[in-house]
Amino acid sequence: MPTKWKEAIVKMIPKPIKDHTDPNGFRPISLINTFSKLLERIIQKGLVDWINSNKIISDFQSGFRKLRQTLDHLIRLLQKCLESFNKNKNLGAIFIDIEKAFDKVWHKGLLFELNKLQIPNYLGLWLKNYLNKRLLRVKIDSELSEAIEPLTGVPQGSVLGPILFNLYFNDITEIDTQAELALFADDLASWTVAKSSRIIEERLICMGCLIWAVNFIKKK
Repeated sequence: MPTKWKEAIVKMIPKPIKDHTDPNGFRPISLINTFSKLLERIIQKGLVDWINSNKIISDFQSGFRKLRQTLDHLIRLLQKCLESFNKNKNLGAIFIDIEKAFDKVWHKGLLFELNKLQIPNYLGLWLKNYLNKRLLRVKIDSELSEAIEPLTGVPQGSVLGPILFNLYFNDITEIDTQAELALFADDLASWTVAKSSRIIEERLICMGCLIWAVNFIKKK
């Protein structure tokens, strides 16, 4: 991909009911070159075909996927609640939002994951180039910042960003903690059933931060 196509202008969109004197009160959206987005659309088809034909993304992930919705996970949780009630057991759950999810995608970690998943060579090489030497400038009103080269993150507003995030975060579904998982993009829920509340706490704590270089939003 030409270097010029990898340059982006980042606009800061105010989040509703947030402190707009704090940078965290804004959501960064990348304005990407039109030709880049067209090329991403072409690559997207091959990438999605490979993901679907090899069943790469876990069924626990419903975000950014066709014919999937949060209701699927709510039904699972409701069924487990009824089951635990009928068996006179306790159920515990945690609900987590990943902090700055798109910004925390570690490029080297993502490429490692893709290689481990045996992505076709042409897709792997293209995505490596796509992530390498990206430049962004932040625009506020008429002011434009100096260009910086991020070492983490996928562009918010890009075509491939959501798919790459799902691939990067997919590993968490392989963690064996005896707790069930439900994912919708960067929102995570985990629950488990046991006689003892202490066992429930131990299982849910194990879910903590067992993922690549990602933190959780503590305020939530």
